[in-house]
Amino acid sequence: MVRLKDQMPHAAFLQRVRECKGEVLFRTGEGDTLNLKSMLSQLLFTASFLKPEIVRNAVIICSEENDFRILADFLTEIEDIDG
Repeated sequence: MVRLKDQMPHAAFLQRVRECKGEVLFRTGEGDTLNLKSMLSQLLFTASFLKPEIVRNAVIICSEENDFRILADFLTEIEDIDG
């Protein structure tokens, strides 16, 4: 699983998301999921930066493995806490 790096420039991240071939999802700790290819979801994603704990507890999911490489500058890998 991967999360966004601290203090990452979200506008630059969204620009890079546009380069991805598959879906890029932002899933909060509460289970809400935003498809970052959607303009409405991008607005909600940007608003989430007003509450840093939402971003800190969220994960990024890519439907295409190669898209993780496109977004690598903005992501950090986390350990799977389920074992």
